[in-house]
Amino acid sequence: MVSREVPFTGNSSLLFNWKNFNQFRKAYGIKTLEEFDNFWKIRAVSLDIDTDYPTILMFGLNRKDKDSSIEEATELMNEYMEDHVLTELTELIITAMMSALVVEGNQTGETKTKPPRQSKS
Repeated sequence: MVSREVPFTGNSSLLFNWKNFNQFRKAYGIKTLEEFDNFWKIRAVSLDIDTDYPTILMFGLNRKDKDSSIEEATELMNEYMEDHVLTELTELIITAMMSALVVEGNQTGETKTKPPRQSKS
């Protein structure tokens, strides 16, 4: 498992890379980090549980070699919701998205720095 992957349900996990994170941003008209922050603070309460949540989950389920469907995302969401509440699902999605914003590191937000490159002269 990639360090930025967030366990979801069963064998599924959410991983937001730049490609699917940008798909999410475009789908919801988010252009800045401030708009991203406001999306989850203000707009989340108006998200449709039957359409928006599966769509957002679908982006996080997409991988290089596989694109998930709304149906698959809905099925996994229903499975997750058997043992969780909507607030937990929202927090899980936000955690996975925030992991995409960390260049290198882990889910705790610690970042690794690379040593400077040596010149070849």
